[in-house]
Amino acid sequence: MLAYILRRLIHLIPVLIGVSIIVFVLMRVVPGDPVSVFTRDQPLPPEVIEEIRVSLGLDQPLPVQYARYVAQLIRGDLGTSISFNQPVSSLVFDRLPATIELAIASMVFSLLFAIPTGILAAVFRGSLLDRLAIVISVLGVSVPTFWLAILLIIGVSVHLGWFPEFGRIDIGTAVPHVTGLYTVDSLLARDFAAFKSALSHLVLPAVSMAVSLQAFTLRLLRSSTIEALLSDYVVNARARGLPEHLVVLRHAVRNALLPTITVIGLQIGGLVSGVVIVETIFSWPGLGSLIVHGISSRDFVLVQGVVVIFAVVYVVLNLITDLVYAWVDPRIRLQ
Repeated sequence: MLAYILRRLIHLIPVLIGVSIIVFVLMRVVPGDPVSVFTRDQPLPPEVIEEIRVSLGLDQPLPVQYARYVAQLIRGDLGTSISFNQPVSSLVFDRLPATIELAIASMVFSLLFAIPTGILAAVFRGSLLDRLAIVISVLGVSVPTFWLAILLIIGVSVHLGWFPEFGRIDIGTAVPHVTGLYTVDSLLARDFAAFKSALSHLVLPAVSMAVSLQAFTLRLLRSSTIEALLSDYVVNARARGLPEHLVVLRHAVRNALLPTITVIGLQIGGLVSGVVIVETIFSWPGLGSLIVHGISSRDFVLVQGVVVIFAVVYVVLNLITDLVYAWVDPRIRLQ
């Protein structure tokens, strides 16, 4: 197992190199000079602009620029943001907790609905509950995340006033920084007013992402559970006189969870695209809104740094998914 983990970590190196090359090339191919974009609100003489370009190394050939960037990555330096004039690493780690909190909340909402609904839909196949679960999963796949987010803002927030529409916490509410997760930190500080504020701001963006996530999980778990319920080992378990709830939970669901775990792991990695859209719509101060700012301001250093962090998170989550897969089914041996 340890050798497998080490091999996967070694495989992370070419993945990061490939990601860095693709992002590096794309940010240079896109029209527009980052220095010109940065100085558009404060016109500067051409010689000053050229000095800025030289200080940023933009006058160097692209291979030289990329070699310098790789050397920085090896040292653990993500560079300095052009638009913020701050180290990219500090910007990333300042906003990373907000993205983690949103991602965890969306996955929790998704799994709390998809897992019991998928199991019950399989057990009561053909019932009204099963048909309703199918309709919900189809809607989850069909409805665009950005459209649902806007709809929730207009309907639930503006008209009904149940939840705030923008931001991460009420203005003027201070939360002691421990983990960076406002819901967790407010509970640790026993500040229940801050916890209520943080949770209310978290609901709408998390639900916007959870609706599409639950659709895939629900459909896969339903089909996998139905297949498991029709298998020989489940028939034998029933023939031995085991209670139905033990047959379903211990024999059918345990085996049906294996492909579902793989999909959940991929979904967690795929949260990147949803985070970018949802954070922008809800003004959520996370990595998604940060990368949008970097793209709009042509801050290629910032974009490269955030994308590399996303790539690392994606690969590590896939590794964790494989390990959980092996833990759930001891028959699987990672060689």
